[in-house]
Amino acid sequence: MPYSPGVKAGDLFHVAGTMGTDSGGKIVAGGIEAQTRKALENIGTILKASGMDYKDVVSTNVYLADARDFDAMNKVYLEVFRTNPPVRATTQADLMLRDGLLEISAIAARPDLQRRYINPQGWSTNPLPYSRAIAVGDHLFLAGLVSQNPQTGAALNGDIKVQTKQTDGRCS
Repeated sequence: MPYSPGVKAGDLFHVAGTMGTDSGGKIVAGGIEAQTRKALENIGTILKASGMDYKDVVSTNVYLADARDFDAMNKVYLEVFRTNPPVRATTQADLMLRDGLLEISAIAARPDLQRRYINPQGWSTNPLPYSRAIAVGDHLFLAGLVSQNPQTGAALNGDIKVQTKQTDGRCS
């Protein structure tokens, strides 16, 4: 299957979905922490080949095979993205490799572009290792949003209509 690990498009560099695999394409042993660490290491290698680094990453998508791995993934993710982390959306998904526990894709922006990290007024400080929004060049990157009270972070109850309205309202 044709595959490019990374593609430059204008001011941005897109890193394709990357798993915790060794150089032979086999999933590394050691569970979610080992796979997260290896996936991030693989992304770092792709970024370096393009003349970029982790500090240039402005957006990631993390796909977990099991949502219960969220906290363990965050622990390792924080090792790489400690200061001014990218925006992020994390979802549960079926993955291509049977023993794969996560896949991460990323977008990096040219290092010379000014970045503005945005936490909307009135929203609580985000305790997780991702930024709420990042403006860079002509682009605005938003983190994944869930139906929650922006001041307290508490989940909001309701059916899909109520939760969708609440989530959409947070984008304006």
